[in-house]
Amino acid sequence: MSSQSPSILLGQRLKTVSEDFAGSDLQQMVSRLLTILRYRRWSFILPMLTGMTVVLAVSLLVPRQYVMRTIFERREDPILLKLVANSPLNLEIHRQTLRFNVISPAAVGQALEQAGFDGTGLSPEAAAARKRALVGHLASNLQVMVINSGPNHDLIELKYTGDQPDVAHAVIPILRDNYVRNSKAAIRNLQHQAREFFARETEKRRAEVARLQAELTQALVNQPEMAPGRPEWLHERLRAEDLTLEQLNRARHEMQTEIEAREEYLRQLDEQQARGDTLPSPALVTRVVESPQHKALQTQIEKIEAEIADAKTVRQMKDTHPHVMALNRKLERLRTDLERLGQEIVTGSDGTETAQNPWDRERNRIGMELKTFRGKLAQLDRDLAAHQAAKKELEGQKATLFDRQQKHMLQEQALEASRAGLGVWQAKLEEINRMLAAEDLDRGVRFNTIEECQRPVRPTSPNLNVMLILSAAVGLALAVVVVFLREIFDRSVRSPARVNRLLGIPVLETIEDILVRPSPKRWFTAYVLPVVAIVQIGVVGGLGWLLYLSLQEPERYARWVGGLAAMVF
Repeated sequence: MSSQSPSILLGQRLKTVSEDFAGSDLQQMVSRLLTILRYRRWSFILPMLTGMTVVLAVSLLVPRQYVMRTIFERREDPILLKLVANSPLNLEIHRQTLRFNVISPAAVGQALEQAGFDGTGLSPEAAAARKRALVGHLASNLQVMVINSGPNHDLIELKYTGDQPDVAHAVIPILRDNYVRNSKAAIRNLQHQAREFFARETEKRRAEVARLQAELTQALVNQPEMAPGRPEWLHERLRAEDLTLEQLNRARHEMQTEIEAREEYLRQLDEQQARGDTLPSPALVTRVVESPQHKALQTQIEKIEAEIADAKTVRQMKDTHPHVMALNRKLERLRTDLERLGQEIVTGSDGTETAQNPWDRERNRIGMELKTFRGKLAQLDRDLAAHQAAKKELEGQKATLFDRQQKHMLQEQALEASRAGLGVWQAKLEEINRMLAAEDLDRGVRFNTIEECQRPVRPTSPNLNVMLILSAAVGLALAVVVVFLREIFDRSVRSPARVNRLLGIPVLETIEDILVRPSPKRWFTAYVLPVVAIVQIGVVGGLGWLLYLSLQEPERYARWVGGLAAMVF
């Protein structure tokens, strides 16, 4: 014999009793609700039909929303993007200005004019007002966005949501085409402007490079000691000047000695003549004639001087030019040879020439020699002064050589910087030219239409099923509220239980209503309310049919409404 715990048995019994109580309560509640609905059936049916009628009528007045869109792609050639490092065709800039470029009021107004919505046939004020209204409507109901993007492409969607599908269907393709055309024109214009700008800047840099190059070349011609390949030029010139000065001083000293010797000889002649000594007759009588070598050297000197003058005037050479310097050195050597040779030579005669006074003849001969030597001495002094001045100038150049070399180095650095800048600007110009060539070959920015704008056959909203469900829900809610309120505010006694609860007296028996004559309320409830309900059902059905036509067959609905309006008015 099995034994169970009393608590378990008691728990099972309690559970069974509670479940029975719960089932009986639910049955009583459902029975109560059905009784209320049966008693308040017209308070439930009529408000529900009224709510449905109101919702369906409002649904017919709700503006129909149509959704239209077009999708197009903006793509750049990836090879061109790799070739052009800093392209002005920046996708990010176009993304930021996309809304302004596509659906700004100015763009929408232009598209309306192109579509023919310019108010033709209206007064100027009415046309302007209509255009403003359309522009405002489209600007508020149009939306443009980038729905997909990549490093070299954008997928753009132009979407309209509104109640004027005919206008939108005509305007949306025009807005897209205008954006494509304006974008290409703007890009082309930007490229041409960039090419002109880079071309001007490149020419400026090229002119600057040419100017700096000319200045450096001229500086090296005028000051060859600054050339990297000739660092000892000044030292060589100074050594050459020192050697020349030393030779000139030696020649001057020799010439001074010759002059002093002849002056001493003249004094001795004066003393001998004063003492009465006789001057021995020379075996030969001397005479002075012009030297042919002197004439040849003079001709060569004149020729070289002419060449130097021609190089300076015609060929625009400076004194520091190598060719001019070589001619000057050759000229100096010829002048030195000319000074050493002398202009006149003394030749002897056979004594046929008569000389009345031998002392005077001797003095004349020595005087002519003194004149020749003094002329050479004056020329040596001039040469010494010229070479000393040249040496002083070279020493001054040597003192400022470091500063001038620094300045020359700075000029070379400026030239290199200008050349580097010129290379950068030329590279930019080549990039722009490559972009223009790619645009000419239709390899630059390209636009492709992915989805054309299609006018929808039926509106997108409101939704038929949603409106029907909403009308039923509103009607049901209104009916429940009315029944609830009537039940709450109803103080009449309709059941024995309510009498027992209110009076505390047990009810033994109930008697149904005894009708002596038809009551107006019963007649109203029996005949009028069903007719009203039938009429409302017809109205709800008609409104539902009209809602169906307006949402599913808008053209047919427009014909029906137009015909009805024509019949009424």
